[in-house]
Amino acid sequence: MKCIGISGTSVTLLVAGLLFVPAASRADVPNVISDAAIRAGTVGTSQRASISILTVGTGRCVVIACPTGEKILNDCGTRNARAAFLPSAKAFFDSVVYANDPLYVVLSHSDVDHIGLVKDLVGVHPVRRVLLGGVRGDYASVLGTWLDDEEHGGAVIQTLNANYFDTTPNAGLPCGSNATNGAYVLGSNAGTGNDASIVLGIHDGTFQAVLLADIERAGTAQLINHFPTGLAATLVEGAHHGSDTDGANPPTLGNETRPDVAVFSAGSKFRNYAHPRCMMQSVYFPPVNGVLAGGAAAHTFSCYNGSAGNRRLTPYTNVTVPIYNTNDTGAFVLITDGTAWRAWTCPGNIISSLTCALAMANP
Repeated sequence: MKCIGISGTSVTLLVAGLLFVPAASRADVPNVISDAAIRAGTVGTSQRASISILTVGTGRCVVIACPTGEKILNDCGTRNARAAFLPSAKAFFDSVVYANDPLYVVLSHSDVDHIGLVKDLVGVHPVRRVLLGGVRGDYASVLGTWLDDEEHGGAVIQTLNANYFDTTPNAGLPCGSNATNGAYVLGSNAGTGNDASIVLGIHDGTFQAVLLADIERAGTAQLINHFPTGLAATLVEGAHHGSDTDGANPPTLGNETRPDVAVFSAGSKFRNYAHPRCMMQSVYFPPVNGVLAGGAAAHTFSCYNGSAGNRRLTPYTNVTVPIYNTNDTGAFVLITDGTAWRAWTCPGNIISSLTCALAMANP
């Protein structure tokens, strides 16, 4: 088992009350939470947040630990065989989400590769609120009974209005210690299907993450229209598993977010869809004088080149651009204390990847 670490800081301006703003003043000066400090507990759970993007094959599963103790499950599903991924994902979830932790569930939209594992993953953990992208009826075939049961057990089941977005932390998703830190719905219900997706933002001190779910053209336009001054981010989880069709992941979105690190949830079955596209490297890390940004430990980034109908899998090795594909580098875990951050990728098979992720997310 090998965990590869990357780290840094980001500083973001507060402009006109919006926290997701231009990245012009970000500083990439090392200010690293050391492994020793994390493991010794000197970066305590009350000051530390983590974002874990799990290995679930062709799908998406994100577990967020808030600095104030709440936990957020942001999607969990796969198009692969459930038995291949559920046991290890369940073990991870149960080890990070304790019995008495306030648990919130954000389901970006109703595709099975985003929601198919949610019921079994959550199990008996009490849920306080479920936030749904799209309309509740969209979930009937996969999670209809589960939503009814959670509601009868006291959970609030909430859908959002068309084009909804937050400019302050979402009151239904407590995930921060003050009036600016917390979880934000940056966009939702810009359209139907993938464009119904909830885009979730996490703000903690000077750290920001933007989790783009499956937004395409309408969702991207909505996001940039709501935040025309920019969406600076330390971490971006790229849209629609790295697709470039139907307006997903345009260069304008990369220019707005300018992330320190980008991650794509992808798996072997995504070769049916050719996810992620190789152009994602230059979308989120535009080349300077023809050279892509570097600075990350060398790793493999497998992606697809070519035009529609003629996509070719291309495994790039010794990549130093801080861009990752969970099918290559396994689960991704980032920890922050609101100023510094440190992230790991966890290559290997399903069990070793999630065992590594658990060690990082819950030392």
